[in-house]
Amino acid sequence: MVGILLRQVSKSYGGTCAVDDLDLEVEDGAFLALLGPSGCGKTTVLRLLAGLERPDGGTIALGERVVAGEGIFVEPEDRGLGMVFQSYALWPHMTVEGNVSFGLHGRGLDRSEIAARVAQALDLVGLSAKAGARPHQLSGGQRQRVALARSLAMRPRLILLDEPLANLDANLRASMAAEFRRIHAETRTTFVFVTHDQAEAMALATRVAVLNGGRLQQVGAPEDIWHRPASPAVARFVGNRRLLPVEVLGASASDPARRDVRLAEGVLSLPGPAPAGPGWLCLRPDGLALAEDGPRPPGEPLLGGTVRDGHFEGGHHLLTVDLARAGEAIAVQVRSPVPLPAGAVVRLRVVDGWLLPRDP
Repeated sequence: MVGILLRQVSKSYGGTCAVDDLDLEVEDGAFLALLGPSGCGKTTVLRLLAGLERPDGGTIALGERVVAGEGIFVEPEDRGLGMVFQSYALWPHMTVEGNVSFGLHGRGLDRSEIAARVAQALDLVGLSAKAGARPHQLSGGQRQRVALARSLAMRPRLILLDEPLANLDANLRASMAAEFRRIHAETRTTFVFVTHDQAEAMALATRVAVLNGGRLQQVGAPEDIWHRPASPAVARFVGNRRLLPVEVLGASASDPARRDVRLAEGVLSLPGPAPAGPGWLCLRPDGLALAEDGPRPPGEPLLGGTVRDGHFEGGHHLLTVDLARAGEAIAVQVRSPVPLPAGAVVRLRVVDGWLLPRDP
């Protein structure tokens, strides 16, 4: 069952296109991340879904109900959705219970129903014991939970989250991410959240939509986005890949699902949808290794380069290496168990990569 449907949706501001002919379909009950760099259009998409912006063209449907289209525009308060803002937007003079119940008043619910919904929402986010506290008495993570409980109490089919973990420290982000996953699994409400943090998107979402320049680049499961990027823009943004221009020779004789690529006076077989001809070899730091670190197959091509700099990150020394390629200055990153000085000459093995066609 479709939870969200956007067809040919566009939005511009002062002649600048923020969302360009966007088609996106999200299943009911999904946890979707809108991922991309600053200015890619992800927040505009969220605001269009919320009804805080009107599209210049196209159709938006929530479930089977069209909420924006030709001659149709449903106001935000009538869309039956909840929204959790980055700033939490809590009333400082109200208790936690008052903040959660605020949106329920005036909806024809009796007092006992409101109390039951508030109690259920607070129990779901683990804040039943804080019902009488004020926002200033809570931690950042607890205030985030109150904002989520306020949306859950409305029992919407869709909850929109605007960078919900951005204001939290690293440890709190990890624990809140686990809480979001648990709450989504228990409620099966459709969640859509905006983030520029790829690790956050991969940890939280069941589906990831990557945007760049207002256009949808790819939508899929987190592991598909990570391992099989559909475009150079996705490859560069997700996984911190570097793109190396190569010549693709065609399907590998040993495995038709892979492609042979000419590399450093040798041939390497790698996966990817690139046809024969000019291509991109997409390389993550964990897809390269120093040739000196272990045995390698006979005849395996090696990339020669010079260390530009390095720093310690995630238990490894992350080196930036300038490849020795005629007429080109291409830098890649590789992990090393030991630091190496700038200027050190190294040889690199390609242990994992992904091939994409190179546009003319």
